[in-house]
Amino acid sequence: MMPPFLLSPLVGKLVDVVGFEKVSLATCALMLFCGVLTFWLDEPRHEPTPSVGSPRRVAAAANPPPPEPRILNPEPRPLSMPTLSCFSPRSGTARSISC
Repeated sequence: MMPPFLLSPLVGKLVDVVGFEKVSLATCALMLFCGVLTFWLDEPRHEPTPSVGSPRRVAAAANPPPPEPRILNPEPRPLSMPTLSCFSPRSGTARSISC
């Protein structure tokens, strides 16, 4: 967003010097040229492996992400026995039974 803000006074002076039509045509030609340049951009979705010519991909291949840490000896967890709580209507008490 900064280049248009900074260059707009220069473009305004250029319109005063050479005319609006020439500045407008030059702007259109620049945009068309930039659009044509996009046909030579690397498309990462079309390449299953990194290409050798792309510096960004070569750097990514040379510096792989660090491996995820693995826990070799996890601390053992204490086993808990399931319990079943029963209520006896005759005695009116509850008791727990371990399985």
